[in-house]
Amino acid sequence: MRWKGIGQGSYTGSSSSMTITINSPITEIAEWKTQYQLIIETSEGGSTSPPPGTYWKDKDEIVTLKATPNPGYKFKQWVKDSTVVSQQTSLNLKIIIAIIIAIVTISIVLVKKIK
Repeated sequence: MRWKGIGQGSYTGSSSSMTITINSPITEIAEWKTQYQLIIETSEGGSTSPPPGTYWKDKDEIVTLKATPNPGYKFKQWVKDSTVVSQQTSLNLKIIIAIIIAIVTISIVLVKKIK
């Protein structure tokens, strides 16, 4: 949120707390921007960029998510709100709803040595 002040002694800025003295008419306008919550979760066996966690993202922002499996593991899929949305390690996700949960599934690759 940001404040836009009009008039002598008004405040313009992004501080959540400010003291002003009103000696003449002023206008203070609160300028809001819409943000949504992005939650990234992963199974064991790899990492994500950005790392697992909860993030606030601007509405309509495009977020690039990347998964990197550890040695001996293979990337499987990205799941958004219980639906598989990609089987590629990189996913461009447009933030358009209130809470998005993106889960990456990384599976173990079993390799049998042949003698």
